[in-house]
Amino acid sequence: MAKIIPVASGKGGVGKTTFVANLGVLLAERGKTVIVIDLDLGGSNLHTYLGVKNTGVGVGEYIKKPREISFESLIFPTRYAHLYLIAGDALYIGVANLSYPIRKKIIAQIENLVADYILVDLGSGTNSYILDFFLMTYSGGDGTQAGALAIAEEAEKRGYTLSVVGVPKTVDNDLSYVQQSFGFATAVEKAVQCVSGAHAEAKAAYNGIGIVKVMGRYSGFIAAHTALASTDVNFCLIPEVPFDLEGEKGLLRALEKRLVDKQHLVIMVAEGAGQELMEHRIQEKDASGNVMLQDIAILYVAHLLTLLIAFIARVWELMLCMQPWLVEQKF
Repeated sequence: MAKIIPVASGKGGVGKTTFVANLGVLLAERGKTVIVIDLDLGGSNLHTYLGVKNTGVGVGEYIKKPREISFESLIFPTRYAHLYLIAGDALYIGVANLSYPIRKKIIAQIENLVADYILVDLGSGTNSYILDFFLMTYSGGDGTQAGALAIAEEAEKRGYTLSVVGVPKTVDNDLSYVQQSFGFATAVEKAVQCVSGAHAEAKAAYNGIGIVKVMGRYSGFIAAHTALASTDVNFCLIPEVPFDLEGEKGLLRALEKRLVDKQHLVIMVAEGAGQELMEHRIQEKDASGNVMLQDIAILYVAHLLTLLIAFIARVWELMLCMQPWLVEQKF
């Protein structure tokens, strides 16, 4: 009897179809006979992930012409040995909203297929259509976890036994007991490239200042690791370490000293740094319930412009004292 693994998620764009395609290829390479089925009928595209042109019939054709086409006839091979595909075929209007009898019929047909593994790529969401096919969810961010919770609650109402295992995912690398989260290394790598560009631009201008802002609402791991990986970062600001702008030991004074010495600087900043410095901390929330942070880069730019104006004025005053003839120049 085939092991059936349906895959769904609370929202689209989290890698559901990518997961199905890669798992199918992996199992097939290990000698298992695998059938992958595209039941994301609102936007079927599993065939493109497997390099297959959608020229044959699919589930949509079967739904519209059940007496002319058998479910088994929808199976066709892919470029990978032991891996077969049943395409979704979204060429017909209305196939994304299947009636309950049709859903039950498709489930029965899937259970009769002969294979070691059957992977079912479902659509996103938490509606009853998804739950009728659904047996398992997989890892993701806040949206996917919320979707898994909604599915589990609906399954409980129906009296289904459903276990949901959540593996939180965050690019900020701020999970306790996890050495490195998914995407963190890539985020740092790309940020280092941005720093290199900012440094080149800042160094090309007299008293040039480059500001690179990266993700990190409440953690500065990306910013800190980028600063460590790059030799071009002069100042790194993260949410975990509060700082002052004004005063002898403030950030602005340190920036001024750096400009006097090197005539350019690069600041690496996490998006959540310096929120305590905002004059009006409005606790508005976005659609996901997260507190909307104020743009810290705007605060820095405003103060840095003030710093530069004052700095240039002092330099100009010094030049006037040293070379009085400048006063006679007309601009």
